[in-house]
Amino acid sequence: MAFDVPNYQNWVTDLANIYSTEFEEKLNNKIGEFEIETGAEIAVLTISKLPEASIEEYAVDVFEKWGIGKKGEDNGILLIIAKDNREMKIEVGYGLEGKITDGMAGRIIRDELTPQFKLENYEQGTMDAVDAMMGYVKGDMLDDAEILTNDSIDRDKLFGGFKIIILGGLFLIYAASFLGRSREFITGGIVGFIIGLFFSGLVTGIVLGIFGLILDMILSANFKKSTSLGYPTGFWQSRGGFGGFGGGRSGGGGASGKW
Repeated sequence: MAFDVPNYQNWVTDLANIYSTEFEEKLNNKIGEFEIETGAEIAVLTISKLPEASIEEYAVDVFEKWGIGKKGEDNGILLIIAKDNREMKIEVGYGLEGKITDGMAGRIIRDELTPQFKLENYEQGTMDAVDAMMGYVKGDMLDDAEILTNDSIDRDKLFGGFKIIILGGLFLIYAASFLGRSREFITGGIVGFIIGLFFSGLVTGIVLGIFGLILDMILSANFKKSTSLGYPTGFWQSRGGFGGFGGGRSGGGGASGKW
């Protein structure tokens, strides 16, 4: 269905009279410079009320009749605002769909236009939206997927650093427990508490302290048993303090379960 489409006036065609003359001039100049720099074209149209049509249908009609964007490149963008209907639409030419996806356009409406328009700050909302469009076209802004990817990379690096710290801390707790196993099995607990407290706080210190105490108890018990039986108690000979395929014995303990 064809609709009555207003005549194109400039980059900004404010038929709803929501902009000041100064703002129109400023935005027109900004969009004109952007067109010279990138070749892409942005048009802003405000109307008081939509005809008997959805804003999606109307935007397509305006876009095609105005011919926004270069022929053969389809590198145009239309921002249309229907004041009385309280609706807005960003229409993107085929040539820029890779630069401004549906998700990006939705983000601009959600984050830039809507909050300002609710406060009737039409000029600020429009300027923020146009700036965002330009940023996407020029590649200065990241879309949500890229942000998530970069965040994931940063989190992976951070997590990798924590893994090194955790593994190093556990090794120190084990080494302290092994070296102090002939005593009253407190060395591992003390070292665990200090490591946890230093790197993460009191709660982690308590958890690692308890872990160190339990580890020290196990190693000390094995040490006493090995000593009484005349088994070697060095690190390599004793498999680091635990039994292994070196003559270990079982006391009948263990567990069984069903599937």
